Amino acid sequence: MEKAKGRIHYLDWLRILATIAVIVIHVSSQKAYGLAQIGSAPWQGFNFWDSLSRCSVPLFAIISGALFLNPNYHFQLKRLFTNSFLLVLCLATIIFIVSGLVMALVQQIPWFNKHIM
Repeated sequence: MEKAKGRIHYLDWLRILATIAVIVIHVSSQKAYGLAQIGSAPWQGFNFWDSLSRCSVPLFAIISGALFLNPNYHFQLKRLFTNSFLLVLCLATIIFIVSGLVMALVQQIPWFNKHIM
């Protein structure tokens, strides 16, 4: 890593690239969905640039993670799976069951089925 005054230069360049990509997203999506006819050559061009630059927001998250990460932290795959993965799996299962029950109850309401679905 090339550092000068505490800066990591390749992360600065990635941040500049991600900023430009966010601008490309806003410009191309405005043009693709607002002005160009869907399926036309200009629309496909705008859609290409829009799709290509969608990595910008996750790239900002990756840059933040790289800057907040402690370089002295000892990563253990076993600890990740026993703590984090099982917690996420349990929470996802609970959310799945609760949302299924709510949808089953909502579908029993005649007014909801008539006006909403």
